[in-house]
Amino acid sequence: KEISEETAKLDVCRQNIGLKQKQINEKEDSVERRSVEIETWRSKLTDSSMKSNKKVAVVQTNLLEQEKELKAARTELSDRVESIKELEEDMKSRTKSIKQQEETMTLKFN
Repeated sequence: KEISEETAKLDVCRQNIGLKQKQINEKEDSVERRSVEIETWRSKLTDSSMKSNKKVAVVQTNLLEQEKELKAARTELSDRVESIKELEEDMKSRTKSIKQQEETMTLKFN
């Protein structure tokens, strides 16, 4: 009788151990799934971050190119303004010279 009671207790213990083992296996599976999910998200974030970094690099490159173009345009404009100033000075000088010639000719004819 004692043996059968001990056997029954052992059977109950074995069942409990089996249930606990099943729970442990389920938890391990859950942890494994979560690990895979976390790794997937980590990979997605890394990819997204790399794409964002590439976009930032492209924008920076475009801005640098536009800055170069703007500097070139400023230089060209500055050169043109200088050219116009030189032409104005030349025109003033010619106008002055023509006025002097007119005055000289007026004096000669009078």
